Amino acid sequence: MTIYRYEMTIPVKVVSALHSGGVDKAPEREYVDEDGRTAQPNEFVRNGLGEAVLPGRSIKGAVRAAFEEHAVALGFADPTGGVDESALKSLWGGELRRNVGASKQQRGLGSDADLPLRASALTFHHAVVWTDGPLPHRMSTAIDRARGSAADGALFSYEYLPVGTTFEIRISAEAQDGDDAIPTTPPRDEAGAPSTDNAQSKTGGDDSVKPAAPEQVEKALRAIVTLFKDGVISLGGRTGSGWGRVELAASELNYTKDQIPQAPRKPGGSVKSVLKRLVGAGTAKVPLRTDEARKASEPLAFTLEWTSPSGVFVGIPMPKVDPKKKDEKYTTPNVPVRNWHVDDGFARTHGEDTYPDNAHADEAALLLPGSSVRGALRSRCLRIAHDLVDAEDVMRALFNEDGKSKGVHQQIAAEPNLVRYLFGSTEHRGAVRVLDCEGRVEGTTVSNGNPEEIKALELTRNAIDRVTGSAAHSALFSELLYPKADWSPIRIEVDQRQLDRNILLDLRGRGTITDTDDDRAREDPSVVTRSHASLLLLALAVSDLCEGTLPLGGGTGGGLGAVQVSEVAVAIPAGRNMVAKIPFTAPEDAADINSVREAREGFAQSFLHAVQPLFALPDAPTKDGLSAEDSVLAVLLPPLCDNKGGSANNKTVGRKRPTLVTIEWGSPTGVFVGDPRIEKDAGDAKEKIEPEGKTKKNILLPLRSKTGIQRDSEKSKDPLLLPGTSIRGALRSRCSRIARTVLAAQSKGQELASFTKDGRPIDVHEQLAADPNLVRYMFGTTEYKGAISVYDCETVPGKLGSPIEVPHIAIDRWTGGVVEGALFCELIYPNAQWQPIELEIDPERLRRNVRIDSLDTMIDDTEVRNRARASWCLLCLALAELCAGTLPLGGKTTRGLGQVEVTGITIARADETVINPTTGAPLNDAHDILKYLKGKPDGRANYEGWSDQLLGNTRSDERNSGESAEGGRR
Repeated sequence: MTIYRYEMTIPVKVVSALHSGGVDKAPEREYVDEDGRTAQPNEFVRNGLGEAVLPGRSIKGAVRAAFEEHAVALGFADPTGGVDESALKSLWGGELRRNVGASKQQRGLGSDADLPLRASALTFHHAVVWTDGPLPHRMSTAIDRARGSAADGALFSYEYLPVGTTFEIRISAEAQDGDDAIPTTPPRDEAGAPSTDNAQSKTGGDDSVKPAAPEQVEKALRAIVTLFKDGVISLGGRTGSGWGRVELAASELNYTKDQIPQAPRKPGGSVKSVLKRLVGAGTAKVPLRTDEARKASEPLAFTLEWTSPSGVFVGIPMPKVDPKKKDEKYTTPNVPVRNWHVDDGFARTHGEDTYPDNAHADEAALLLPGSSVRGALRSRCLRIAHDLVDAEDVMRALFNEDGKSKGVHQQIAAEPNLVRYLFGSTEHRGAVRVLDCEGRVEGTTVSNGNPEEIKALELTRNAIDRVTGSAAHSALFSELLYPKADWSPIRIEVDQRQLDRNILLDLRGRGTITDTDDDRAREDPSVVTRSHASLLLLALAVSDLCEGTLPLGGGTGGGLGAVQVSEVAVAIPAGRNMVAKIPFTAPEDAADINSVREAREGFAQSFLHAVQPLFALPDAPTKDGLSAEDSVLAVLLPPLCDNKGGSANNKTVGRKRPTLVTIEWGSPTGVFVGDPRIEKDAGDAKEKIEPEGKTKKNILLPLRSKTGIQRDSEKSKDPLLLPGTSIRGALRSRCSRIARTVLAAQSKGQELASFTKDGRPIDVHEQLAADPNLVRYMFGTTEYKGAISVYDCETVPGKLGSPIEVPHIAIDRWTGGVVEGALFCELIYPNAQWQPIELEIDPERLRRNVRIDSLDTMIDDTEVRNRARASWCLLCLALAELCAGTLPLGGKTTRGLGQVEVTGITIARADETVINPTTGAPLNDAHDILKYLKGKPDGRANYEGWSDQLLGNTRSDERNSGESAEGGRR
């Protein structure tokens, strides 16, 4: 018998952030800042010298899992075409992944005697991956499913290896030739006790797993390199979010092979004779040929080509700024997270206080984390599933019996089965992996066939003080956006075998499936049906991306994160190698927002039509005339209902879509939203006009489209921009004013009492919490997400009209004359044609906000519905004032700017009705909205008495008729 020893070093390069968790120094495992906010640190594992290391056990676990998963494709198959378990056990030792934790009796092998185990022939050594100072970190959070905001105590910080980091993976192996059958477990007697009788070896002993042969080890080394070459292996944690991807950093590899002959044992043999043989042994350097190994299989994948004209924003935590030192007029912008590579100049300094001021000079690629996209997809899949199950089941999954929301882990465990199969739970890993997306921010990009330079855009907004009516102190915010960023495709991968494993784990736990053979159990109709349904549920979420109704990143309530998909590709390589590409066909009039919406809806339906045959399901159209979406929902309904022990026979197929409000409008006075950055730099960047050589004036320029070319030019033809945050703020302010006016009339209280303390305005966040309840339900607070989203509104391209310069001067209160240098001029476009204003109201989120806000009172479902309807009625009253021309938009409204003339308004999906008023007279739209609120078509309850809900649980019979009538008139 001869022993062979192998050594191989694999150089790899990090492709996406890599984290391997270690033991933190602080037992409490949290960082606390001066405001009491905490973050759970997850530091990289380090050795005694303080070097960041990737443990050998971690590397081996990842490689072994991929090796077993693709064993047949790599050539480790038995005569029947299945996995060669004997070869894998000889190489890796122990039990296979599928058998870990299963006893012999569970596997149908008789008694529970020792399982056949052998030491691994492959050894993976620790890899030192970072020695050069501290590692960068990235923040992550978990979302409370009930509140829609970050969960308490669920903010995490991860140290990670930046992209481009290189390190070496060292593998040692040992093989031996010969056919010696050495039992891997001791023999047992019939009672299961150890036995020295060789005759009993068949009872418990097992000699089926022989030592690995040289041919097997060499083949395994080639297979391991193939797995790295094909990008199958991800190292460390958070791999479901796209972390830990690595690639080979060398085109040619070698391994060394030492041959140690073993001489027969002779009496009187000495150590000297053994050493003599070892000294004479040679080391062979063998080149590794990876082309002989078969390529590992590819996962099922969705790939989306996309852009975001509104800008996608995922920010990094901002350093704390002393309010006393903060500029009252301008602010340091919130900056986006970037995919810093190891050689980027800001990779080490992005956590310092000075970085936000210099972030505009950072040319590192933007980052849309895979965890962010994965979270958005999971949330949308959860929403779709909740639309199909009973509302009581949804409430039990999110809230405890006392009405308080459950912890995040409890909410995850109670999610519908199809969601858990796809995205995992606390018991098993998910089958979906979403890779990080990079957004290139340097150079040029192609827009409408023309190359355009990618520039940063600082979008500024402010919070309004409810007492003074002006900008709140220290409440000026801005984000650094890159609307023209060139984004890499969104890639969503599904591990089909992991998906089936998750389904089997669930069905076996419920006793539905008893077959212990995984390959055979996967063919069970209940597994196949749930697998197809899970994939179609994910496809529905992807179709929402195609339709443009699923925004990504942060600030989505104010119009950020809008996604425009230009093409989606679906690849199903397992056994069929099927690929489908569905492009988006833009309408002829790309400026018509209604045409674009219809084209997007058709694009989503075409995607669903194309996906269903790929998943071996009937095509979308049926004899019942269901649409592609409804036919998919019909497939989802049975497994969702069966999981709760119910039946799908009496269920209604359909999703609960948001209420859409589309307002067609214009402004005879012009709407002006100034660009603060241009105002700030006016003295340097803008030319001061000097008529007759005496007086100078500054021109204040309007805010223009995020994708504009000449945003800071007086002669720019770029479309104007009315931010969604501005429209949303105007609506919230008017809703609050209406509600507080009614409260003051009914309760005889002072309107501003709750917004002040000791005669001074309270903090703006406290003011938000003090808003009337119906306002909080609709627009949200710091505790939960609002139910309304307002999109950015722009002028129609090429329809700006002629600008007008409106001059203003400031008067010196002492002299009565003009203040020197205080001549200003605003550039107004009164003849501009505006795109429609678009609002979305989520009724399910609205009702959930009512329940969360009323935890102390424990209201029933009827009261929840009444309060949600009252909140919707309050918004409609604000919209009626917009239609009546009494709610201006934008800035400078006290000077007469921002007047609105509504020419048409459409409210769809509210009470299953559509409002599309006539436009004969200026106030028809407002009258028709009030008529809708008062009317009772088809027996539907009207909205009269909505103001009763402002008083909480007070019953209607406790109020006098005068108060109710006033509320109805309002």
